[in-house]
Amino acid sequence: MNKVLSASPYFWEKVIGENLAQRHRKGRLSFMLLNQPPLCDARCRRCFMPPSRRALAENDNGALSLEEWKDVIDQGNKKGILSIEMSGEGEPLLSRNTLPLIEYASSQGVLATLITNGHALDQDGTKRLHDSGTTLVFSLHTLDEGRYESDNECPGSFGLKMNAIERAAEVFQNASYTQNGVLVQSLAVHVTLQADNLEEIEAIRTFCHERNMFFSIAPLACTGNAVFHPEIRIEKDIDETALSGDNSIIHSATSRSIYGREVCGTAAFGMSIGFDGNLLLDAHGGYEIGDALGNVRTSSFETLFKTWQMATRSMFEAIDGFCPVRDAGRFGEFVSGLKR
Repeated sequence: MNKVLSASPYFWEKVIGENLAQRHRKGRLSFMLLNQPPLCDARCRRCFMPPSRRALAENDNGALSLEEWKDVIDQGNKKGILSIEMSGEGEPLLSRNTLPLIEYASSQGVLATLITNGHALDQDGTKRLHDSGTTLVFSLHTLDEGRYESDNECPGSFGLKMNAIERAAEVFQNASYTQNGVLVQSLAVHVTLQADNLEEIEAIRTFCHERNMFFSIAPLACTGNAVFHPEIRIEKDIDETALSGDNSIIHSATSRSIYGREVCGTAAFGMSIGFDGNLLLDAHGGYEIGDALGNVRTSSFETLFKTWQMATRSMFEAIDGFCPVRDAGRFGEFVSGLKR
């Protein structure tokens, strides 16, 4: 049976029947990616976030307050948002605003996706995420404890992650359902494919399926911290492995009608807001442009929306492939052009 991850672009398109490209053309906003401060207990080699970005998170320097974030959701709701995602700039659960913000979105009829390393996820947090209808995604690149903790420089973190995953598998055990012939799942593991975990992919897939978890995989993005770790880059053709997940958690089928190929739906049809309120090009990239595209504190939401529409169209026309940050060269050129 075909599987999709709840709240993902494919979910809205293949299960609910939304045409995300058509919504976009009509001035509707489908997703919002709401970054929390770049705090993280790990130092993963594959991390999207540049090491220099961490310094900005000290004492939540310049971070939006919970009330400001709620207003962002309210403004997005007026534009028709379907889902929010908390994924960019560090570990979201280290922000005190993440769970209340997800619960607020739920109260407004907006689905949420949380992508987390799980180290700080306890029983209460797991239940709150389940009860608010959240799609919970754990990052996991290896089942080897030594390799895991060597990669992220975080002693003791493997046990925390495994406990969090097992706890979530129990709490979310009845969250899956079938609609329109598609199995919809709300609990997932997302794997970054890198040179040192190629032989583990099938084992991780089995690990997920034994726990009724959605299995997602994507190629390494040579950006952020990964730039400094060439040893994890893959120099051979891995297309078959890179596409071997249960399904994509970011691709949009209807984006073909605009770009002639499937691209990341959350980026193409969703606004990314940095922890400090700056409009970003992607939840995982474009930090260096600062407030060049505007900021929720100083620009009207309508102005930001129009800027986002123009910048996003230009960005996807400037790159190849489906993901801006996975086309580092062309994306970098595009960002440099905005800075000039």
